[in-house]
Amino acid sequence: ICTNNNIPVPGCAASGASYADKNPFWYQFTCFTSGTLGFLITPNNLGDDYDWQLFDITGHDPDEVYTNTNLFVTGNWSGSYGLTGASTAGTAVVQCASDPANNVPTFSKMPNIIQGHTYLLLVSHYSDSQSGYKLSFGGGSASITDPKLPDLQDARASCDATVITIRLNKKMKCS
Repeated sequence: ICTNNNIPVPGCAASGASYADKNPFWYQFTCFTSGTLGFLITPNNLGDDYDWQLFDITGHDPDEVYTNTNLFVTGNWSGSYGLTGASTAGTAVVQCASDPANNVPTFSKMPNIIQGHTYLLLVSHYSDSQSGYKLSFGGGSASITDPKLPDLQDARASCDATVITIRLNKKMKCS
């Protein structure tokens, strides 16, 4: 159970609101095809409250998410429990912190993301537990999947032929 810092949330509490990034998980991705971004956060325990915020960090230091409100794209800090994300069911760009009894929507509008831009998605687990969640992307028209097929860019062997070094044309997991 931890908090790093407060995140400014434009559009909440007269645009002066900031919420703690409690139990944060961060995901960085690049947009390969512009369009709308849809995603779903499914808590393993549907009684948990997950919040999230999306930032466009293109050309910025990622630490600026704690100070630069211009990086804000969309977010949902609803106090309601259960599923959350960005979908066609969302009616607002941002949902602010709320009492769970108020049943504030847990879905925000799908944001438009731009090809070539780099994004950070913060998933903040407000509940004081570590039950986990599933994150899936879909429902939007944007693509965050690199269409470039992996290929060999370079290969060379050591002089004694005991080591080979290869370079691929994109980042790959060795597994």
